[in-house]
Amino acid sequence: MAVKYAIIIHGWSGSPEEKPIAWLARELEASGLSVTVPRMPHPNKPTINDWVETIAKNVVDSEKTIIIGHSIGCQAVLRYLQSSKKKFSGVFLVAPWLKIKPGALNDEETKIALPWQNTPLDLSNIKKKSDSFYFFYSTNDPFVSVDDSLTLKNKIGGELHNLGEKGHISEDDGIFEWPEMLELIEKNFILR
Repeated sequence: MAVKYAIIIHGWSGSPEEKPIAWLARELEASGLSVTVPRMPHPNKPTINDWVETIAKNVVDSEKTIIIGHSIGCQAVLRYLQSSKKKFSGVFLVAPWLKIKPGALNDEETKIALPWQNTPLDLSNIKKKSDSFYFFYSTNDPFVSVDDSLTLKNKIGGELHNLGEKGHISEDDGIFEWPEMLELIEKNFILR
């Protein structure tokens, strides 16, 4: 199915200017998609309601949209899908997590992450919000266990993509592009 829109949700302390996100947005626009990369509210202290509301405000036509999240952006995407009646063409989650690895966050960050970790996700409901889910993980992510991607894949379905040792798959890890995702999007969602 050809899509027209893409929404990319950055991660904690992130921005639309992060190199892999900005790169993906440019590439998708060059492929003919209308791309939205909202600046998420208070990115250093993300809250579920504010982030879910921001996603909701940026959805145009869900059936012709792919939605992409990185890290806590994945959490926000999943929580938006859970609360929405809309169905999307595809969902792409980079470094998705259910629980942060013990000891990966300082005390203040742990307090911020608690609601995200402790507010349940209805994965069986989320599963109905797209026929195509893609999970991208790194084997040496300092924050996210590989088990979280496996759990999401097993409970939601979709494709699991091991990117090797890429840390948190972010600019901080020297990752400036997400070519594996672009290739999947072009192959499966963009008619040429």
